[in-house]
Amino acid sequence: MKIGKARDGEWRARGNLIWILGALAIAFFTRVNALAAQSLWNDEGTSVALAQTSVNAIINAAARDIHPPLYYLLLSGWIQVAGISEFAVRFLSVFAGVLVVAVTFRIAREFFNRNIALIAALLSALNPFQVYYAQETRMYIWVTLFACLSLWAMIVALKPPREFEPSPRARQAQRRGVALGGYIIATLAALYANYYAFTLVLVQNLAFLAYLLWARHERRPRLAHTVGWWVAAQAAIALAYLPWLWFARASLTAWPGISEPMSFFEMAWRIASAFVTAADSARDVQALLVGACILFFIGGLLPSRDLARISGWGIVMCALWVGVPVLAMYGVSLARPAYNPKFLLLASPGFLILVARGISVSYRGLFSRAAYADGSDARARRLARALIRAGVLLLGILFVGGLGVTLRNMYTDPRLQRDDYRGLVNYINAAATERDAVIVNAPGQMDVVRYYYRGAAKLAPLPVGRPLDRVATQTALAELATRQNIFGIFWATDQADPERLIERQLAETAYKASDEWHGNVRLAQYTQPPQTEFAAFQTDVRFGDEIALESYRYPAPPRAVTAFAPIELAWRPLRLPPPTRYKVFAQLLDAQGRLVSQRDAEPVDGFRPTDQWTTDATVFDRLAIPIPPNLASGAYSVIVGLYRADNGARLVTNRGDDYFTLGSLQVAQ
Repeated sequence: MKIGKARDGEWRARGNLIWILGALAIAFFTRVNALAAQSLWNDEGTSVALAQTSVNAIINAAARDIHPPLYYLLLSGWIQVAGISEFAVRFLSVFAGVLVVAVTFRIAREFFNRNIALIAALLSALNPFQVYYAQETRMYIWVTLFACLSLWAMIVALKPPREFEPSPRARQAQRRGVALGGYIIATLAALYANYYAFTLVLVQNLAFLAYLLWARHERRPRLAHTVGWWVAAQAAIALAYLPWLWFARASLTAWPGISEPMSFFEMAWRIASAFVTAADSARDVQALLVGACILFFIGGLLPSRDLARISGWGIVMCALWVGVPVLAMYGVSLARPAYNPKFLLLASPGFLILVARGISVSYRGLFSRAAYADGSDARARRLARALIRAGVLLLGILFVGGLGVTLRNMYTDPRLQRDDYRGLVNYINAAATERDAVIVNAPGQMDVVRYYYRGAAKLAPLPVGRPLDRVATQTALAELATRQNIFGIFWATDQADPERLIERQLAETAYKASDEWHGNVRLAQYTQPPQTEFAAFQTDVRFGDEIALESYRYPAPPRAVTAFAPIELAWRPLRLPPPTRYKVFAQLLDAQGRLVSQRDAEPVDGFRPTDQWTTDATVFDRLAIPIPPNLASGAYSVIVGLYRADNGARLVTNRGDDYFTLGSLQVAQ
């Protein structure tokens, strides 16, 4: 296939334009669908908060962060027009996501035929990986767009002159100059949006070397001139980017490991799963779809007889576009685990283009003359073609159906749901009062919490310092002792509070009522009632021959409880250590003995597990049973007991029951 006027303009033909616009319409719908259905998560909250500051503040904050400032500057300008609603701040990424589909089509069309370009556009429009990040207030889909624009500009600058419409040298030079300027700008934009875009520069320079080999074989003129302007372009990019690297050098040298170590093949499979399904652990039908896409990807690398003049170079470029970022991630991970599929989003268009070519090559191969025995009559050939078309149609329906399933899962799969800060903060907004406090344990969380928070309780960013200042943190916690209830929003605890100092101190001084996950973030509730509300009781009940309950305290009648029923239990081991780990359960029962609420936890909120008791000292365990908001006022029974953590088997008491009744509790709503 030649590169000429007909080829360059055929994509604008009415029939092709309908297909292209259809792909873009699908891309827009999939990316705007349910755009505000999920809460902003931690990093999105950071994006919105930073974008509302000054340009100087954005640049200085980005220098201390793990991302350069360009996306935040774009978002800052966008919210001046669109506002800061969830839909508005995410729509900026929708815009980039749709453009990625369009530019993917143009890149595929530069190298291959119309069908491959259309298939690539449709795959991109339906790709859950791209859709997911086109619905997020982060920079990753913008980096992908800049990468596509950069590679497209590079291709336009290097592609051969048109054979059917010769143009003067000055016109060709003008075209190359415009493309070269676009290449420099787009490459710098990618680098200033995400550091991992350095792999894009590696891809381009390796692809340029491949181009030189191809051009030499084609006896292209003025190669020395081409090398000269390419080197000048790389120098311009370096000179424009090195000042930022120097400015942000402190953060660049302090990156921690972000994943567990893994083998290359495990990483490659997980990356392929993410490219196809958006989740890096494909399941069931999704695993079959990933396998099919891998086979088509391999097929897209194979040569065929209908390659155009620069198609071979295109295959090499797309292979480098995929392979270099993946290999770079694996190489970095050998020294410091750095697996994170979202950094590889910029490589996904190259993957989809090669998958599209593999699909097209496979389809054409089925209709090649070699598929039929010599001497077959026309009727047999027509029947064979009809059967092949029916089979291809069925496989196509299954393939598109598989893409639809993965896309649906992108919206609903719990593994892909963003942390529900909106839900947990709105709960706090409704439940907390000015007598309460809200602990936010990671500094980065405060931005997204403030985005949703409208309550009257005090916001307390703890721990103090990073690394944690123990004395200052304990002092700040002590100052919260007068608060009636404490809500804890815990995220990235291993980094913010690796010793769990905050939760340990709260477990020893307050009464924990609940601990729930909302994605990767936890919401814990504690109550701190006045000690005068408690009544104390002695007992001699024993649970098996392992643990005895010596005494307990709780708000017995005539006292009444509303939101929580706090309980303090004094345990003593009868065997050292107890033979296994036990959990404590505390339940609230109505007059008919029906369970209305409960709280289960290991002693002292898990900080004193029973199999680690080494002395016969008393263990004081505090917990609280949450009172359902719609529970009728009246008298209820409170029971407690122990059960094995591994299989749930309860310990029987010396009184013959598998629980012990503390007494009656009065609920007043």
